[in-house]
Amino acid sequence: MTTLTLFLAIAVVRSWNVHQLDVKSAFLHGDITKEVYMKFPKRYAPPLHIPNTVYGLKKSLYGLKQASRQWFSNHTDSLTTQGYVSSQVDHSLFYKTVDTNYTCVLMYVDDLVLGGNDLTKINHLKQLFYSSFSIKDMGPLKFFFGIEIATNSSGIHLSQYTLEILEKVEFLLSKPVTTPMDYKIHLTSQHSDPYPAPNFYKRLLENSYTSPLPDQTLALPLNK
Repeated sequence: MTTLTLFLAIAVVRSWNVHQLDVKSAFLHGDITKEVYMKFPKRYAPPLHIPNTVYGLKKSLYGLKQASRQWFSNHTDSLTTQGYVSSQVDHSLFYKTVDTNYTCVLMYVDDLVLGGNDLTKINHLKQLFYSSFSIKDMGPLKFFFGIEIATNSSGIHLSQYTLEILEKVEFLLSKPVTTPMDYKIHLTSQHSDPYPAPNFYKRLLENSYTSPLPDQTLALPLNK
């Protein structure tokens, strides 16, 4: 989540193009590096199948303990051969710099986010994936890691979590208003009545703190 947040923040500051790809049957692209054998299910045995025969796998299958690792290894090889470098902080992030052009790839299982300042380079990267895997081009990034992402001329907005909080407290249909707050105010428990639902208040406060991109206007009231 932290990597995605920083990725999108840099994309906004540098006016990057951000696109998304979906790899179809990603785990089936992994190569088997050890001997793995399996029995055919009875209903799916080939016509010339000999009873009690086992078969050696040449490719990964869903359910193998090494399937995800082999897919990641295959994906890594396809990028490093093109000059991409894996981040030492987050190995699912790859980047490449050529002169003033910067391109990076963020991977989450079978979802790939491509970002960079040159759309031509991003399209070239898409062709690289097309040549190696079965890919679905999702276009500009809209939904990733369970997060709805809205992009417009003013930047990238992650409002899904905030909208869920407003829905919980039944404020979703309320009209926003500006209420200036004196930043010098000192709040104490002696000048007001106790809130009747302290557990609800604590959950709301916790949700506000854990918002992925909290609005700067929340900083003061949350601190108080």
